[in-house]
This record gives sequence, structure tokens and C-alpha cells, in this order.
Amino acid sequence: MTELRKRKNSTIILVYLLIIIPVIFFLFFQLRSTVQQGIDRDLQTAINDLDRFLGEEFHDRWTREHPLPEEKYEKIIDQLSHEARQLKVTYLYTMVREGDQVYFVISSETKKDRDEGTPSLFYNPYPHPPRAVLEAFDADEPYIYASYENQWDSFYSLFVPRVTPKGKTYILAADIRRDQKKRMLQNSLYSLFSMIFIMLVTVIPFFLILQAESRKKARSLEKQLYTDLHSGLPNRRRFLLDYETREKDVLSAVMFDLDSFGEVNNLFGGQVGDQVLNYMRDNILRFCVASDILYKFPADEFVLLLEGKERGEVLKQVKEILETFSRESFTVKGQAINLSVRAGVIHNPPSRHKLLSSVNIAKNLARRESCGYVEFDETMEREEQYVENLRLLSSLKEALDENRVIPYYQGIARNSDGVIEKYEALVRMVDSEGKLLPPSQFLPLAKKSKLYKRITLAMIDRITKDFSTREEMVSLNLTVLDLTDRETMEHLYSRVREYALKDRITVEIVESESLFKVENYSEILNEIRQYGIYISIDDFGSGYSNFGYLSAIPMDILKIDGSLIRELLTDRQSEAVVTAIAAFSRDLEIPLVAEYVENERTMARLKSMGIEYSQGYYIGKPCPLDELP
Repeated sequence: MTELRKRKNSTIILVYLLIIIPVIFFLFFQLRSTVQQGIDRDLQTAINDLDRFLGEEFHDRWTREHPLPEEKYEKIIDQLSHEARQLKVTYLYTMVREGDQVYFVISSETKKDRDEGTPSLFYNPYPHPPRAVLEAFDADEPYIYASYENQWDSFYSLFVPRVTPKGKTYILAADIRRDQKKRMLQNSLYSLFSMIFIMLVTVIPFFLILQAESRKKARSLEKQLYTDLHSGLPNRRRFLLDYETREKDVLSAVMFDLDSFGEVNNLFGGQVGDQVLNYMRDNILRFCVASDILYKFPADEFVLLLEGKERGEVLKQVKEILETFSRESFTVKGQAINLSVRAGVIHNPPSRHKLLSSVNIAKNLARRESCGYVEFDETMEREEQYVENLRLLSSLKEALDENRVIPYYQGIARNSDGVIEKYEALVRMVDSEGKLLPPSQFLPLAKKSKLYKRITLAMIDRITKDFSTREEMVSLNLTVLDLTDRETMEHLYSRVREYALKDRITVEIVESESLFKVENYSEILNEIRQYGIYISIDDFGSGYSNFGYLSAIPMDILKIDGSLIRELLTDRQSEAVVTAIAAFSRDLEIPLVAEYVENERTMARLKSMGIEYSQGYYIGKPCPLDELP
């Protein structure tokens, strides 16, 4: 066992002991309390039995002047002594006080009492009663517990004062010797410590075995998580973890990629494909030193991370690796396969978070230009972005042609009763692989092309048709580009008339501050309202938004910016702004919608502020039409 593992096991045992010791003390005090409560219950039970057995008139009927017949007294003593033994108390008895003298009226006796010739006697004087006994006669409490010593022994007792029908005070009493009480507690503690000892000698070894198994499983899981199972190399997860902890300043990375790997897989099968990748692995590792780390990424990509090497060393190493692939061939079933490997290289990346994207750009350029390797520089990133933009626009055009630009609907609920009264339509794009893309991934680029208008028209068509058969209201987002495009607006008016959606459509104006740059913005908004379309100002309270321009815009609804709602419960400034917006809207009689409502507490706070509507994940996530209730 290594020193580190010994220290870890010692730490585990120490932690275990630190946990178990307080538990032991807790159990000790609990046990002591439980034993004490059990003794008290036994004494109470004995007193209750004694009281029922004698009856309330016993001490009025039998006195010093009228003593209990000896035969009857002996019978009662036998019964009391038996009861005391059954209840595990030492004595059961009653006492009276006459003047300064205390008498035992009747008392059980022990075997020792009889053997020593000191049996119980009727109205036996108590020669030297301790203070606890005398105080019991004068006490107001119904139960008096006392520990004391007398001429016979040390006792723990329960005294219960009673009054006979004729007004005579007497004491019902039950004793237990204190050494007996101590033995009961010791016996319980022996049981406790025996149990703890068994725990220590069984649980700790078991715990160590379990901990060893846990470590073994953890190492196995870590290996699976951070290792490529086919090549045995660390994977992309391991690369990201290692890369964040690199300390040396001089750092380079190389990404290797195999041309036409898919064709090799299709032609010879996956097993041969794995052999090809392992052949690549071995050839790259031939030129690596101990400080170099090779990682296997998904598909056919390998990434080599190098530390402390100058640029010339790195490029020389890359050339030697690529030349090996060009000179040698991989043979399968007697057939030689020439492998064409490309590489992207980056030396001392300007920012760590861009390393992978940068080296990937260089590798893709090497493939497009059919050269062995390309070293990254910043101009390539702009070129790669241009290529990516062209790809995205092509994908967007294809999605529009195939009706894969669709609306997702998110509910807007009344805060008064939680009923969803309207929905907001949010644009989504489904790519060729069925992946759902949010607007942030394609709308900014679409606005720089002619495709943006097609998106708006497609959304108008889908939304109006979808809600022609529903009762709720629906809103769609329009920018100033849409509002100022005559064809777009005429298309909207036409669809509202066609599907009879007057007074059920709301236009949410995003980037509303841009309206003021439009000369006839007031005429445009008034025209929208003439067609029975409501106007809502989106994201109010952020950026340029201010109270001053609201009076200049004809509107029906105001939506509070989500960033304010997110911080409503934790940021006083956000709460103050929302409170001001709520007061201002009440004065103008404009309903408010709060966006990004994500929990019940936020909704309750909005309701208390008088805000009429809420929208967000607490109400419901955006979903397609067929998933709406």
C-alpha cells in the first residue's frame, strides 16, 4: 500500500471516529435518560398499584388505636412484597406523621429483612427520618422524587402525598436502592459499548473494503470517461481537463485527420476502420517524446499537445509524421491502402478557449487545399466564419423551402387565476438532421440577407392558420424591418382578414427604440390598430428603453424585460424599476406582461405588485402546436 493510500485510509478512520464519538456520547446520555425514565415509571406503577390495593379509607380505618389484625397484616405484607419484587422496587410502604413522629404504617419487606430478624411492623416508628421524607409531608407537588440516605441504606424514592376522606395526610412511597439503579445503568452501558465495539471491529474493516471497491470502480469509471476505448488514448474530455491545467508558456497543438475515413469504413467494415485508426496512433506516437500527449477525438481525429517546444521543432515533428504516412501504406487482406493525413497546427494560441476551434480551422483549410498541414493565423478565422455563414444561409434557405422554419408557442397566463389567455409565437429552425435551432443561431445572419423577409412571411402564414381554430390570442415578434416593409404588412393584414383573427393578434415590437428613426412610425402603428391588431412593446426597461417615449407610441400591452424579472427577488434596483413600471402602466391603463417567470415566488411577487400577466418556464416551456393543451 502506498504512503498516500495509507494517509487516505487513516483520514477515513479518523473521520469515522470523529463521527462515531459524538454518536456514542449522544447514545450514552439518551440511554441514561431512558434508564432513569424507566425507573421513574416503575416507581409510579408501584405507587398506583399500592394505592389501588389499600384504598383511600385504609388509613382512616386502621390506626394506632385500632391496629390491623396480625393475620391480615401478614397477608397484606406478603402481597406487597411480591408486588415489589415483580416491579423491581426495593420497598413499597405508606407513612403518616403524628406530631413530630413519623410512622411506617405498612411496608413490604425483603428476604434480607426476614433473615436478619427485622420484619415489617404495623405503625413502626421511623427513628430518624431524613429531610426528604419530612419535606414530602409539607410539599404541594403531587409527585416528589428524592435521593437520600437513612440508617438502612441509600435510596432513590417516589413520595406521593394523599389525604383520607377524614382529612388525614399520609404518604404513599416506593424505594429503589441507589446501587441497584447504578447497576441498571451500568448493564445498559455494557450493552451499548458491546454494540459499539462490534461496530468498530466489523464496520471499519467492512468500510475499508467498501472504500477500496469504490476506488476501484471510480478508477474504472474514470478510465471509461476519459479514455477512448478503441485506441486506449485519452479522449476529448481528458484533453479539455488537461489543457486547463497546463503550466508551461510555450504550448502547441496539432490536429490530425484522415481523408476518406468514411470510405474505408464502408468498404472494409468497422473492425478494419479501428485498425486503421490504431495504425495512425502508432505512427504519430513514434515521433513523440515523454512530454507530448496524444488524444483521440471522435471519428478519425487525433490531437497532439506539445509543451516547451519552439515553433521550428513543432513543424519538424509534424512533417516527419506526415512523411511517414506518405511513404508507408496500410495493408488489409493483402491490399495496400494509402492513407492521406492532414494536419492543422497552432503555436502559442492567443487565447486558450480558441485553441480547438483555431486548430480545426487550420486542419479544414489543409484538407480543402490538399496540402499536408496548415499553420493557423487569425486571418483564417475570418475566412472560416465566412464559409460557416454561407453554409448556414444555405441550410436556412433549404429549411424555408421545406417548411422547416416553424413557430413554437409559449403561454402567457393571467396572474389573477393562472389561466393561459394568450400565446407568443417564437421562431425555430429544424436543420436537415432534425436538430432544433433557436433564433439566436440564424436570425442575426438572416437579417443581413434576403431570407429574413421569407422567415417573417412564413411565420405569419403558420401562426394565423394555427390559431384560426383556437380561441386564445397569439402574438408574433416584428422588427422595424418588418413594420416598414409594405409587402410584409399587407400579407399580415390579408391573413388576419382571411382567418377572421381581428382582435386576436398582437404584434410585439422588438428593438422599439429604432421606431423613432422611422419618419412615419406613428402612421404605421395606427394602421396596425385599424386592422384589429394589438400592439405590444417588448423588452421594456432595458437598454435604451425609457418612460418618456411611451406616450408617443400607441400601444395596448407592455412587456417587462426578462433581465429585470430574473433579478426581481434578489436585486433592489431591479425591484425598484419594476415597481416604477407597474405604477406608470397603471396610470396609463396599459396591461403588463412579465417575461422569464421561472418560479412560484416570482409570480406571487408580481401578482402583489398588480402586474396582470406572466410568461416563462413556470407557466410553460415553448412547444409546437400539437403539444399545446
